[in-house]
Amino acid sequence: MLTPPDQRFASHESFGRYRLVAEIGFGGMSEIYLTVTQGGIAEFQKLVVLKLLRRDLAEDDEFCRMFLDEARLAARLNHPSVVQTYDVGEDRGRLYIAMEYLEGQSFERIRRARSSARRFPLGMQVQMLSDVLSGLHYAHGLEIGRASCRER
Repeated sequence: MLTPPDQRFASHESFGRYRLVAEIGFGGMSEIYLTVTQGGIAEFQKLVVLKLLRRDLAEDDEFCRMFLDEARLAARLNHPSVVQTYDVGEDRGRLYIAMEYLEGQSFERIRRARSSARRFPLGMQVQMLSDVLSGLHYAHGLEIGRASCRER
């Protein structure tokens, strides 16, 4: 579920060609936003997920290296169960990864719905889990090189 913009960013704030629309998550080293692309021919716009290295980690070479390693790996992934990576960049000292946006509810939210047993049968849940595991197996089979933030 999307959350409206909060005090950490203004809805007009942009990174590269991506304008922040809503925060959709956060993790150990990053913030995840729904964004819309800006500019281009015929005022082209597309919803894209932007993963930003947290502001407090942007000067830490080890975190920058890990973030860039993730970006390199993500750019190599091409599997039906893995979102596509469109772009990697830096704006105002913050690294970002732009990724495919998939509209819908999370598996966990659907699974926990009151009447999910009728709408979301066990066979479908098992198939989805199998697809996720297939994507994870594929991703974990790739190796990546390492680089520091100074190499960006």
